[in-house]
Amino acid sequence: MRTLLLAALGLGLLMARPAAAQSSWGLYITVRNGALESTDLAVVDPDAGLLSPIAGLGTGHTIWELAYDEGNDELSGMTLDGDLYVIDRHTGDVSLIAGLHDGIFTGLESVPATGRLFATTQNTLYAIDRTLGVSTGTAALTLFDTPLQAVPRGLAYDSTHQTMFIGLEGMQNGENVTGLGTLNSATGAISFVGRYKVAGGGPFLLDVRAIAYDPVHDRIIGANFVPRDRSDLYVIDRATGEATFLSSVTTADIITGAVFAPIPGTGPTPTETPRPPTPPLTPTSTATPIGCVGDCDGNGEVQINELISGVAIALGNSSVSVCPAADGDANGAVEIFELINAVNNALAGCSPSPAG
Repeated sequence: MRTLLLAALGLGLLMARPAAAQSSWGLYITVRNGALESTDLAVVDPDAGLLSPIAGLGTGHTIWELAYDEGNDELSGMTLDGDLYVIDRHTGDVSLIAGLHDGIFTGLESVPATGRLFATTQNTLYAIDRTLGVSTGTAALTLFDTPLQAVPRGLAYDSTHQTMFIGLEGMQNGENVTGLGTLNSATGAISFVGRYKVAGGGPFLLDVRAIAYDPVHDRIIGANFVPRDRSDLYVIDRATGEATFLSSVTTADIITGAVFAPIPGTGPTPTETPRPPTPPLTPTSTATPIGCVGDCDGNGEVQINELISGVAIALGNSSVSVCPAADGDANGAVEIFELINAVNNALAGCSPSPAG
């Protein structure tokens, strides 16, 4: 019975999955043009190290961070002083959204499930409302149980494991440290993963200025600038920070921002109704877990029709409001693990809710 339910669930996902999954994704990068105090936009094949220039960005200041909102198919970029732009991936044309100017911004990333845009300064995590053009500080960044004294070096959201990674440069035990950490976007707490060290006993990398999550190959890519002629791309181990060389890209200056996004014209692009602005997170906000995942009508059992409703929500064909119980962690989206939990509840029954 379990095999039958899981097979039916998987078949439904495969049959209903939109063709947008066939789009080709590339690594979009911004490269500092020091002579003009501006930025060039390009797209890279990270495995081959092939760079395709797109255009110079007419911002007047260097774009230091990039983020991609999959729901709205929107590439964003931010300068150090907080000017936030929407960037056309075809032409490099830019549109200024807001001048936030709340500090020196060194990280920018969008969370696909919610479309929420996060940014970091030297010591604060912000949630950004792109519609209103305002930012709200959500928490102070903390590293090793003390306020972070150094500059974060980029953000990368791992949508497969639902983890926000953060590049770091700071001090640990009196020594300069550059490496990878994980960031709790509700509290600002940073857990240090490890220093960027070349696999096989190589040297530590000291100039990884940009990191990005590759959703096609489920990996973190880091760009390490080598003075005079190139940037080297590495696959960063999410458990240790160890860096495995991938390719070299010819760049005249530092890769300042990096993010993976679909390459226009290579396949269907997702068409999704734009999400309304999401209220900023606060350190004290917590979601209430669902007692019995998949039990839409609250009768203590999960039926086949309720599993089908969960699949429809996961595919974006129905709203979470159709069956809030399918969203086990109450984050506004239904994930595969929640569908599997619902199947388990259909087979084994719902566990009694905790007392009190």
